[in-house]
Amino acid sequence: MRPGISLICWLSLVVLVACGPVVPGLDDTGAGSSTTLVVSTSEAPTTGEASTTAVLTTGAASGSTGLLVGTGSSTSETDTGAFIHPKDGQIGDPCNPFEQDCPAGMKCMPYADDGGGSWNNVKCVPVVEDPKQLGEPCFAVGGGVSGFDDCDLGFMCWDVDAENQGICVELCKGSPEEGICEAPKTVCAVFADGYLALCLAPCNPVLQDCDPSDVCIENPGGGSFLCVLDASGDEGQLHDPCMFANACDPGLQCVESAWAVECDQMAEMCCEPFCDITSPNSCPGVGQECTAYFDEGTAPPGCENVGFCRVPM
Repeated sequence: MRPGISLICWLSLVVLVACGPVVPGLDDTGAGSSTTLVVSTSEAPTTGEASTTAVLTTGAASGSTGLLVGTGSSTSETDTGAFIHPKDGQIGDPCNPFEQDCPAGMKCMPYADDGGGSWNNVKCVPVVEDPKQLGEPCFAVGGGVSGFDDCDLGFMCWDVDAENQGICVELCKGSPEEGICEAPKTVCAVFADGYLALCLAPCNPVLQDCDPSDVCIENPGGGSFLCVLDASGDEGQLHDPCMFANACDPGLQCVESAWAVECDQMAEMCCEPFCDITSPNSCPGVGQECTAYFDEGTAPPGCENVGFCRVPM
């Protein structure tokens, strides 16, 4: 296990056992830095012309995990208390996305309730006629955080692009503490205090065994590594500064700049490699060592060789 960083508990029930990493910057109390999923938009998401690129931010926070839309700036905290069941079956009624307790013909969807950048609420919305199914291309009306799409009950349009096109992924069942995925080879990733919980593909960060457009990084909720959209673009190379967990090239992770002397020490975070602990001299930085993610005997099957490059502290 990483020096000075506690191992995050398993937060979800998964169909496929995947690696269970720790989150950089967390101390034994869970305080410190947190990971936030962000959708970067060039226009307001209500225009229908927004470019929505999923990026996972890693930065100082109060210990909670949420989802935002924008350029990475934080938003005000919201009350994310217990879910409220719908009363009269109207569009916009609050609901429980894990239970999908909306009236017949509707589904419970996360959305931004202020017209801005945070998936900070849930509501009942109509299920369209002839809805799209798991893995099918989909359309998000008004952008990725509107809550309206053409996926079926229990699914959400994800990885929405500039034309508001995406792919239907499963919403987790169960609870925020024990999210359950029925889709094969997926793991539950819970964001925004449970308002958004998605079943995404697990992966091995050493193998980077995701689709070519994705990158393998750790689940911000703990318990696995996940395939998410590679948002590195022309940047995100070795030792480059970063602000987002998926803003580094495949094989790299956005971590504290102190992990490498080559990083700009004035920048909070930079891109450093995962490594294979069976190749202990594989780290590129001066003085870096390949350190196991897990204590001996505790790594999930298939992840025994996962390590990270870091200058010993």
